[in-house]
Amino acid sequence: MNVDEACTFTYVSPKSREFLGYAPEEMLRKPPPCDFMPPPEKAEPVREQFAALLDDPRPRVLFEWTMLHRDGSPPVVLEVSATPVYDVIGDFTGYRMVCRDVTERARAAKRVAQWKSFLYSVVNNIPSMVFVREVEGGNTFVFSNKAAETFLGMTQEEMVGKRAAEIFPPEMAAFFADGDRELVERAAALEKEIRIPGGRMLSAKKIPIFSSKGMLKYMLGIAEDVTDRAAAEIHLIAERDRAQGYLEAAGVVIAVIRADGTIDLVNRKASEVLGYSEGDLAGKNWFATVVPPERLRKRLAQNFSRLVAGGAEPPPFEESPVVTRDGRERPILWHNALLRDADGNVVAMVSSGEEIAE
Repeated sequence: MNVDEACTFTYVSPKSREFLGYAPEEMLRKPPPCDFMPPPEKAEPVREQFAALLDDPRPRVLFEWTMLHRDGSPPVVLEVSATPVYDVIGDFTGYRMVCRDVTERARAAKRVAQWKSFLYSVVNNIPSMVFVREVEGGNTFVFSNKAAETFLGMTQEEMVGKRAAEIFPPEMAAFFADGDRELVERAAALEKEIRIPGGRMLSAKKIPIFSSKGMLKYMLGIAEDVTDRAAAEIHLIAERDRAQGYLEAAGVVIAVIRADGTIDLVNRKASEVLGYSEGDLAGKNWFATVVPPERLRKRLAQNFSRLVAGGAEPPPFEESPVVTRDGRERPILWHNALLRDADGNVVAMVSSGEEIAE
């Protein structure tokens, strides 16, 4: 395509049929922005651009045009290379333009930009802190999200270009600034719990990001304040240990049987009565291991299945023998209670019992 100094087409190649669906003669002597571009948001910038180029001709100008297709299909994006043309006496007469259809490339670039925007929005709004350090560019940080901004009391702009020691407390700085060699050798994430001033506990992770040549390019850092969670875990462990102490101190046999009939745990007294070492019974089937086979095993297993299905409740007390490891039967008076989840489903039965004197 060629345009003159008045910005009208003076030559259009036959390729116009393939690109735009127009015959060359349909485009001649018509101004490009007016008739062939989506108005007004696409045409106006091109009109201004061309006015500037005509006022001040420049060689080898590269730009994009978005043009309408004759059949009404989606607009076509053309990459235009323009070279000024002069007559024999050196006067500027217009531009000679070579056009290339880059519609698919433009659409792909738009999709990538949309995904980048989406991912940026996701990362910027998650509760965990996110940092990106550029390894090849002086070990400075190039990105941080809003959670990091809130935790550190610095804006994202203030963190960009700074090193770890300028942003983080010493314990965090040491983790996020060092260990690049280990990241390369492992090619996997490194994790650590970090206690910072004020008694806060962070769960921190750094992940290597490699270039297409396999070189470590960025370090992605993720940190989460787990102080409350750590305190809750400590509390739960203390409660578990306390409950375990009660079980061990109890002078009765205690067993927890899962819904599938396997043994979750037994206390020390149960292990002693049954003749097993502590931990030997965990995971074994209760009925196949400690219930007398001939007389009771099948019936008690069926009763237990009905309890798990919610079709019955266990009796307050039930006399039933157990079989010890050496094959002896010992009569036990049991008290059974069902454990249910939040939906009311039976997840286990807790059985406590005392030996009956013979």
